[in-house]
Amino acid sequence: MCASETFPDGLPPGVPKYGSQRIRTRISAITPNSGPITKGPEREALEIWRSILSLYTRLNLTFGTDKLPALAGIVKHMQPLLGSAYHIGIWKDSATLLLGWYCVSGNQRRILPRPVEYRAPTWSWASTDNPITFWLPFPRSETVFDLKVLEFKATKIGNYPTMYGDSGYLLVEGPLNLVRVVERSVTFCGKEFTLFKEDAYAPCLDEYTELPVDLYCLPLHHTIIPKNRYPGEYDDFMSSSVQDGSTYVISFLLLKPRADRLGSYTRCGVWRSADTEKLLCVQNGHDALCEEFIGLERGHRIKIF
Repeated sequence: MCASETFPDGLPPGVPKYGSQRIRTRISAITPNSGPITKGPEREALEIWRSILSLYTRLNLTFGTDKLPALAGIVKHMQPLLGSAYHIGIWKDSATLLLGWYCVSGNQRRILPRPVEYRAPTWSWASTDNPITFWLPFPRSETVFDLKVLEFKATKIGNYPTMYGDSGYLLVEGPLNLVRVVERSVTFCGKEFTLFKEDAYAPCLDEYTELPVDLYCLPLHHTIIPKNRYPGEYDDFMSSSVQDGSTYVISFLLLKPRADRLGSYTRCGVWRSADTEKLLCVQNGHDALCEEFIGLERGHRIKIF
């Protein structure tokens, strides 16, 4: 595939025909309205977009740099539904949900490291050659957005409107907290969460390379798992706290400070956890380097590259 190819019908080659027809049908059936993104047409459009990315990132493109240009057709179809602000694979109006992507691996492969050649900021799924997918943050309860995206900044490279340089970043606001990640466990304020590979709450790293033990977590969104839920709902959580009563389930970004840009960070992965409501406020991140500290509730303003 060459970098100049796009797909006017909105789907790249290799997507199963039954899947592509279903996606086209769902897109044509949706009409936009002004309701919240976790309900109605916007929610369905978001689920379609995430399904497309899960299929698309499983394809073996000849050139990884084609990832973003090749989606131009489908972006055009989705713009009336998800808003016109689209940067580096992320829709701005839905950024807090879409930043929660994570890499998956099959039985015959490991998570690949990010390409040596710069392709996209670490917060974009286009920065990795791994298949990606998403956690569903809102089965039937309302999602509370904890991360505030203040600014997208991206610099074009050449004539390709979706390719950007290292100056691309997100300016965000939220409570940073220091956590210790060792293999499949996370320690916070002396409390260790022992996690296993099949555990729904295990941290998902973007690449299996040497990382600092101390990372920062930044909440994306949280949802309340109700005590009275439908049979089969939330079974993937496998948590006694969910079975015994209502609880918070929180999705976090895992971030690493940049040595060359004080107050800036790069993404290392994501983490989903229960019984960590304290992390919705600043607990042990008072000394975290940032653009601005706004208090214990609102937290920090930082740039993510």
